[in-house]
Amino acid sequence: MPHRIVTDVVLRTLEHAILDCPTVRNFWHELQSYVDKITERKLTLTTQIKLFGKGKTNKDSLTPRSLDLVNWTLTLDRWAIYKSAVNYRTKNLTYAPDALFKALVKSHLRFQYKLYRLRHMQYYFPYDWCLGEAFAKVENDTLTFTLR
Repeated sequence: MPHRIVTDVVLRTLEHAILDCPTVRNFWHELQSYVDKITERKLTLTTQIKLFGKGKTNKDSLTPRSLDLVNWTLTLDRWAIYKSAVNYRTKNLTYAPDALFKALVKSHLRFQYKLYRLRHMQYYFPYDWCLGEAFAKVENDTLTFTLR
């Protein structure tokens, strides 16, 4: 019985940190705007999707690329929330989750764009990474970020 109580407390604490903490509520609202761009407003972030990601269903109107980009985005979001909390608790450093998220998105997309260019596949980059120009766009072979 005590193990179950500890588990319940830990789960409630994790759920609070990822979903309900005032620090992250605005972050989730901002993330919804990115998801709206990626999915053309076809996906609302529910608690289950925020925690576990979005699976493919038969009734889904999302393309595989948009579904992949949404799940990648959710993974980075959860990592940014986690990293922000850990830095605060272990090092007393305050990093806003949205700042960590944006830095990671920019770093990853810069790397991916260079990789696509090296493989002479830069034509495909916007179709894989710039859906709805949620994070970036490519104009005249230049990667430009659209993050707010």
